[in-house]
Amino acid sequence: MVRFLALVLSLSSIPALADLQVDRDAQGHVLLSAPTCEEVSTELPSIRLWGQQVDGGPPLALPTPESHIFGNCTADITRLMPRVASEHQGQQPAYSGPNCWNTSLVLSRIVPSLRYAEPEEMTFWMNSPLCQVLKDGQAPQTGDVVALRSRQIPQSGGPFDEVHGYIFVTPELVFSKNGYSNSSPFALQPKTDVEALYGLSAQAEECRSPGADARACTTWVDYYRCEGLDDFLKQNATAVPKTFTVANRELSCTEKEISDHAVAGGVLTDEAQRSIGDSLSVLERSVQDGLAQDHLTALANGEKPQATDEGTLRFLWTGLLRRISSLREQLGDMSA
Repeated sequence: MVRFLALVLSLSSIPALADLQVDRDAQGHVLLSAPTCEEVSTELPSIRLWGQQVDGGPPLALPTPESHIFGNCTADITRLMPRVASEHQGQQPAYSGPNCWNTSLVLSRIVPSLRYAEPEEMTFWMNSPLCQVLKDGQAPQTGDVVALRSRQIPQSGGPFDEVHGYIFVTPELVFSKNGYSNSSPFALQPKTDVEALYGLSAQAEECRSPGADARACTTWVDYYRCEGLDDFLKQNATAVPKTFTVANRELSCTEKEISDHAVAGGVLTDEAQRSIGDSLSVLERSVQDGLAQDHLTALANGEKPQATDEGTLRFLWTGLLRRISSLREQLGDMSA
C-alpha cells in the first residue's frame, strides 16, 4: 500500500518551484544555485556540517559562490555533502526498492547500504536507543531524521502509518528519495518541494513542527536526532557479544552485495539470487539463536542479566532481523 501511495504521489503531484536548486553540471559536480549569492552562502555551513556528521574529518573550506551574468549564483557543494549523498545526487537506482526510509537510515549511519527498507524497519529504528524524538520547542538541526506519518492509510493496524522519511539539512533543504520506484532519484532538494509532494504543506503549522500533537493531526512529522550504530556499539562494547559482531559483519557484506546490484544494476543470475537468499536464511537462524542464547548463557552461569544489558542485546539482535526482512523484500524486487 505504501509503495502504491508513493508511486501515485510521484506521478500526480507537481511540486512548486523553489528559489534554491541543486543540479549536476557536465563534469558531474553538484551545484547549489539561487537568485542571489547571499542565499547560496547561507546554506553552505550547514551542508558542510552535514558532511562532517556523516563522514567525519576536519571542516572543509567553504566554496565561494559565483554570480553569472545571465543566470543565478552557484556554488560547488560536491565535497561538502556526505560522500554517499554527493555520489548518488540525482541518480535513479537500477531497480525499484531503495526508498526514503532506507536513505534516511543510511545518512544517519544506522544501516550501511542503500536498498529497500520496510516501514516496520523505519519505526523500529526511530523507537530504538539510537534515536530521540524532538519535543515541542526543540529546533530541528542539520542531520535530523524527519518521519512523515498519517492515520489516513489504515494498512498496518498500528497507531499510525509511516508515509515518508527524509533528512533535514537546512531550513530550506532536505535530502530525500521520494518513493520506492527506480524512476525516483536520490536528491538534495528544497524542503517545500517534498512538503508539497506529500501534501504536508496543506497541514497546519503545528503538524509540521517538532513535537507535533499527533492526536490533532491526520498527517504530521516527527523529528528524530539519531546516533550511528557503530557509535552505539563502541559505547556499549562490554554488552556486545562476539557472536553479534560476527553476524553484523556478515550481514553488512551481504547487504552491500544486494545494494550494489539494486543501485548500480548489473546481471544478478538466478544462481546468485539463490545463494544470497541462502545466506540470509543462515544469518537469520544465527540471529534467532543469538536472541535466545545470550539470555540462556547468563542464566546457566548463575547470572541474572542487567536490565540494561538484556535490553541492549534484544535491540541489537532484533535490528539484524529487521534488516534481513527488508533485504528479502529488496531481493524479491530484483528477481521480479
